[in-house]
Amino acid sequence: MEVTPGGGSVRPEPDARASVAIFVVEGEGTITYDGNDYPIRAGSFVYLPAAAKWAFSNESAAPIRFPWVRKVFKVVDGLELPPAIFIHKDDCIKHAMPDILRLRSPKLLRRHHFSLREMVANLDKNRSKMACLGDLDSHLISKA
Repeated sequence: MEVTPGGGSVRPEPDARASVAIFVVEGEGTITYDGNDYPIRAGSFVYLPAAAKWAFSNESAAPIRFPWVRKVFKVVDGLELPPAIFIHKDDCIKHAMPDILRLRSPKLLRRHHFSLREMVANLDKNRSKMACLGDLDSHLISKA
């Protein structure tokens, strides 16, 4: 998703059944949720539970870009909806993975490196297809 300067929405999620996850990769903006403004920027992660009332705005001078993951939340009797999450990667404590040196192998690293290169190469090619998926997803959810 890309939101240009001055853009946004007071009702970005039309389906009350959908929970939302946003990973900001570039730019900055503001999400208003439960009467509070939450600034987001590159490196931010936001989770909003199903039926959340929220708004989004980009008051900066540059576009903000983020994957926007929408998923119909399946209610389970006896369990509450998860809370909203607003966090930035700088707020996380980094821990070394145990035995990481033992797991490094040239074959594994080559395979991982190739996958990342391939993803980056295909990103622009698939950008227009990805934009269409949002419309298709909305249509499919409304039919469910």
